[in-house]
Amino acid sequence: MTRSASSSRASKILSLLAAALVLAPSLAGQSKDADKIRASVARASKAVRNPGKAAKTASWLSLAEAYEDAYSFPLSNLVPGEGNSVRTLSVRGQRPREIMAATPVSGIYKNVYSDKDVYFDADGKLLAIRVTRPLLDTVDALAGALEAYKRAYACDQKGSYTDRIADHISHIATEYRTLAEVAGMLGESGQSMQYYRLSAAASMMPPCQQPDIPSLRIVAAEDERLMLERAERERIARLKASALDIYERGAEEYRAAMAVLDRAAALPAGEDKVFQQLQTAFKEQLLKASVSLKQSYMLTDDAAVREKAGSLLRGIALFFGVESLDDLGD
Repeated sequence: MTRSASSSRASKILSLLAAALVLAPSLAGQSKDADKIRASVARASKAVRNPGKAAKTASWLSLAEAYEDAYSFPLSNLVPGEGNSVRTLSVRGQRPREIMAATPVSGIYKNVYSDKDVYFDADGKLLAIRVTRPLLDTVDALAGALEAYKRAYACDQKGSYTDRIADHISHIATEYRTLAEVAGMLGESGQSMQYYRLSAAASMMPPCQQPDIPSLRIVAAEDERLMLERAERERIARLKASALDIYERGAEEYRAAMAVLDRAAALPAGEDKVFQQLQTAFKEQLLKASVSLKQSYMLTDDAAVREKAGSLLRGIALFFGVESLDDLGD
């Protein structure tokens, strides 16, 4: 099996389509291969610390591929059966520690192994597989592989390995997106977004020619949401800073309403039409004042301003015969 095929398989193993799982060695071979993979990572890491070898594309490719092998290893003993069912999935050399364990998501269960969890629904349909104990416990193998491919591309002055590097980076971007989907399925929105960002960034890394459109769209939508939230927070902060000014405007509008009421009270008998006009103007002015006063009441951090605004609002509410300040309208 070629290195490229290994990377392609690794990128599919964690996907939501369990049919992508492939035949793997027995536990005895698995244990031996684990040691070999760790040794390969150690040798390749040591090589790139040598100035002479660090300038060679092949040195970085060896490190990247060793990381990829380490990343996919915990899943290498999975053997899928027919029908994408957990009942026909074989895990060579391992027994589950728990069977049909509950998850935070209703209707999704998991079988717990020493280094991975297998997720499925109530009908036994495989949904995802998540590694819980990676082969390398001190290094992020997927991130290490991506960085190594980035360095390999920088060293490849002739472009001899461009297509190979691009293919592997694309697979890593896809893997990050799969991890994002699994996290999202399990209700881990924050973790999911982190993976989507990693997927989007990887897919735009030269020489990758396959931007991960789903991840890019999700990240763009999230960035827009965050921008709008930030703008709203800034707007509220500005309003809070000017809460006293808003209160004073409301108080002035309240006084203006009272002045209209005084004019109505001073009218001579028989001026019913003018009285009705002034009464309508009074109500409109009072409602206008209530908008400013409510805003200052909700925004201010100053207890004195809040008390003064509340006092005027209670008087307005009493006039209109409502029990709650919310009933005054906006």
